Amino acid sequence: VAGPSRSGRSSTLVTLGEALLDRGRPVLTVCPRRSPLSDWARARGLPHLSQYDAGELVAARRLDPDLCLLVDDGDSVDASPVETALVEATRLVENTRGLVAVGADLARANVAFRGLIAEVARDGCGVLLQPGVPTDGDVLGVRLDVPVERRPGRGYLVLDGTAQPVQVGVVSAVGVAGVGDPAARQGSSGPTTPPEPALPL
Repeated sequence: VAGPSRSGRSSTLVTLGEALLDRGRPVLTVCPRRSPLSDWARARGLPHLSQYDAGELVAARRLDPDLCLLVDDGDSVDASPVETALVEATRLVENTRGLVAVGADLARANVAFRGLIAEVARDGCGVLLQPGVPTDGDVLGVRLDVPVERRPGRGYLVLDGTAQPVQVGVVSAVGVAGVGDPAARQGSSGPTTPPEPALPL
């Protein structure tokens, strides 16, 4: 998930995380700093690691190789203790039911030739938010028609060399806070804004 600041990278990871939990998939997050993803993980009671927790990540994957790893600010884990473990997990994920999704700055992602971002991008699958020029798709091997409307969550879903315009749905704070509370899920704790069209998963 690549885009400029405030493009909705963290919210996209949260939306993906909610979809994974709804499908009964195990999720672990890695966040170098506080973000909407780290707040969501705490609210959900999910394992939450920093860029220094390489040993904890390795141990968690040994216990459950099918872990789905959501990494925010992926460009900030460069050369950190956890990066090697994340790169290894990315290389092994095809043999499991897990996945590795990484949020990163779009400009940095397009010049990343080694490390975690480059490893994840080799699959050619991802979301590019608020691209500014056609070459912003180079990280995933596509050229983009731009501009798209610049709003959080608006961009392209890239699969199999094809870029499809998307608006990523955002999980509301009410929905996160109401985890495990059916009344909250039904919105009885207050009105909620109808969601944007969700990213197809």
